[in-house]
Amino acid sequence: MFEERVEAAFRGLGVSTPSLLRPRELTTSMQQLAQVKGLAAWSEYATAAEIHRQLAEPTAEVDVRQLDGWAQCSARVGAALGVTTGLADSIIRRGLALRERLPQVNDALRAGRVAPHHIGDIVSRTELVDGMPWSASVDAEIAEMLWRDGAWSTDRMRNMVDQIVFRHDPEGVRERRARAKDGRNFKRYATADGMADVVASMTAENALLLEKRVQQLASQVCGNDPRTTPQRLSDAMFCATMDVDFLCQCGDCEGCEFARTDDSDSGTGDNGGAQFVVHVVMDQATVEGRANNAALMDGHGVISGDHAREIARRPDARLAPLGGELAKDVLDQPSSVPDSAADDLHTPAAKELSPEEMLDEIKRLVKAKEDAKRPAGEVDEKTSPNTERTVGLARPDDADSRAEAAERSEPEPEPEPEPEPEPESVGAGERLNRAERRRLRKRKTALPRSQPSNAYRLSAALNRFVRIRDAYCTFPGCRRPAWRSEADHTDEYDHDNPAAGGQTCAEDTKCLCKFHHLLKTFGSWIDLQDTDANGRTRIVFISPEGVRFHGPAWSGEDLFPALLDMTWRDPGPPRGAPPDMPSRRRTRLADKYARRRAERNRNRRLIETPEPPPPPPEPSSDLDGPPPPF
Repeated sequence: MFEERVEAAFRGLGVSTPSLLRPRELTTSMQQLAQVKGLAAWSEYATAAEIHRQLAEPTAEVDVRQLDGWAQCSARVGAALGVTTGLADSIIRRGLALRERLPQVNDALRAGRVAPHHIGDIVSRTELVDGMPWSASVDAEIAEMLWRDGAWSTDRMRNMVDQIVFRHDPEGVRERRARAKDGRNFKRYATADGMADVVASMTAENALLLEKRVQQLASQVCGNDPRTTPQRLSDAMFCATMDVDFLCQCGDCEGCEFARTDDSDSGTGDNGGAQFVVHVVMDQATVEGRANNAALMDGHGVISGDHAREIARRPDARLAPLGGELAKDVLDQPSSVPDSAADDLHTPAAKELSPEEMLDEIKRLVKAKEDAKRPAGEVDEKTSPNTERTVGLARPDDADSRAEAAERSEPEPEPEPEPEPEPESVGAGERLNRAERRRLRKRKTALPRSQPSNAYRLSAALNRFVRIRDAYCTFPGCRRPAWRSEADHTDEYDHDNPAAGGQTCAEDTKCLCKFHHLLKTFGSWIDLQDTDANGRTRIVFISPEGVRFHGPAWSGEDLFPALLDMTWRDPGPPRGAPPDMPSRRRTRLADKYARRRAERNRNRRLIETPEPPPPPPEPSSDLDGPPPPF
């Protein structure tokens, strides 16, 4: 009886019984069920909000009873769903937020464009804009992102929502973070069986550094250590905070380098000179204090511009510009935007200029820009001697000296395109097309794509670029941060004939964690990587059964549009002479990669020009007679 009811339910949803399906059909059925879950969650939240409208809303402003209208709603929702009162309250709050504050996100949930488990994060992380004039804009931008084709992991969803909220309400984010930082604390909770839980709230960068130190200590054991990984992490946490040695508990087996030795000092917590790195990515305007754009902390997620700039001012921070120059004293200058941490940093004040000096400085900069664009022999008759002296030019008849001075005042002799709004200051309705931005704002200095001695290995610049662009492992739903993932050639690199195989470039390289990298290499999965008309990187994964899964819908390209301005140099000729001894035309692994490339090309052709459906069979005539017995 139960199986018949399940089968009837599946037929009602347009899905066949699981036991009757093959792996490809089962995977497609799972995708359909994900959409059905979105519709079911929308119905649940809408019903809860309607119960609140009928029972609680009419008396919400005057009802002071303990069992008020809200309590009556919570009791009904909890009884109907079999959940606690606290969970019923959460369902009602989310339903009200979707109906009143996030109606477009609610429509996306109904259409199955967002998984139900993301709704809690979206609602909680947008509470800051409740009742604000830009609440509708935040709802519209989030919904626009949800309608993208692509996968959403928990971290990508949180980062996308935080990025939008930070852009619309930086003051509110700054105030909330200041309160959270002031409320950092340490607590111990006694639990059963003589145990206790320790909870400490701290800044995200300090928590990441502590986590890296604990993980490093927990890994310093041999294979005979009897503890599990969680047990070693707990012991390592104690040793890291109490400044004592973390020792292997193998019983001092032969050859264990981590067991206690005669010269070990239990009172020193030396980490052997190890350094732990936390990568924080911010744009040039934010680090210079001209803007407060959201930044990305690898392993944590999106943070505010104030927070990122505060990290950059730490004495142990090291700034590494990607594809540009950064003034050495840029962090010593006061920010042009409000900074809650400015009072604590004691940055020296900038030199104040009088109105006359400021006017002369503006004239000097404008004149230098114009002279750099003008041919060397052309003379500006309107140039005054005072302006020439400020810019440092020679007399107009001295063309060589004039050109040399212009070169000193403007390092890029090529004419600049017309100025356009900075990416952080452009609204959602006036954003330039990414392909147009890529065409107009190409950087003059191209960066290397690969190592000089090995065209297969990514250059340091390209390695950082790919990790900033992807932010996480690009496999759908994966949460592994980019700097803990591996760089993978989408189209496999042909070591025997580099010109025929996948190239080491941004368009053919992405981040995959160790597991998904192995899955792609040995699990018969196929991945496609391309750049769409807007300049965004699009990745598609195809399972062995042929089911297509879109890659991430949000990436670092959304957070840092300047990544589209990067240009890359072509790799030079390969070094080293080919071997003299006879060899195969290519390795067996290269044969496998060639088959995978052919499969990718076939999939691309099917996407671009799908095969027409077969013609319907012609109806049989009564004159044809019965079919043969075979």
